[in-house]
Amino acid sequence: MEDIETYIEQLDNKDDKIRQHAFYSLKKSKDSEKFEKFKKILTNNSSSQKRASAALLLGEWKNSISINILLSSLSDTDLEVRRAVVKSLATSGSNEIEETLIELLKDQDWLIRNLALSGLQKIGSKEFLPKALEFLNDSQIEVRKCASILLGWSQSSEAAIALSKLLLTDKSSEVREATAKSLGQIKNVDSLSSLLLALNDPDTSVKNSAIVSLGYIGSPEIIPVLEEKAKTDSSETNWGWKTKDAANSAIKYIKKRYS
Repeated sequence: MEDIETYIEQLDNKDDKIRQHAFYSLKKSKDSEKFEKFKKILTNNSSSQKRASAALLLGEWKNSISINILLSSLSDTDLEVRRAVVKSLATSGSNEIEETLIELLKDQDWLIRNLALSGLQKIGSKEFLPKALEFLNDSQIEVRKCASILLGWSQSSEAAIALSKLLLTDKSSEVREATAKSLGQIKNVDSLSSLLLALNDPDTSVKNSAIVSLGYIGSPEIIPVLEEKAKTDSSETNWGWKTKDAANSAIKYIKKRYS
């Protein structure tokens, strides 16, 4: 049987299968000294791939030992290693890193900012909502999209107002689509007017997502609008999602909700 040192050596092997096998074998390791060995990799190893793997492995245990090692590795000079460190911290669910996550929201890297925001949401931080609302104005599409998705779980009327505005104003169809879906999750009736306006969005994925959300929120009064869409709108996404199918499904769901 191969020992932990062998698996560590294989973390940057050129063969994907060997690397993956080594990673999952280390994840299952019962070696009592594994934390010290992973710390040594993060501190001294010249291979950024090994350091990133060690950071992700430490995220599997979510205890104070692994968290402290990760915190000490936030200054790594390699971006992929830092991303791995922040990802593990963000998924730890530990309240003790709240201030660190808040500070990471200022990072220049968009993915690190996203990971930090998701970490705040995971621990239920009171700072999550105001910071997520700020992120809706970020210059990076992926940051605005991430904030839109995470706000969908907030059930906040303040978030619904902000997302309703974003749905009609953001230049990115990816952001608008994520926003339309999140409004359906929040289920705030004040979002209805924005969702109805989004039925004229030039992007079919945005339009269809708005239709689905209308099915979650709308009352029977909007069924005629959806019926008109089902009859007259022949558009579909690149992967075959037809607007008329989305509209018919939304109609059925509204009828079911009110039956």
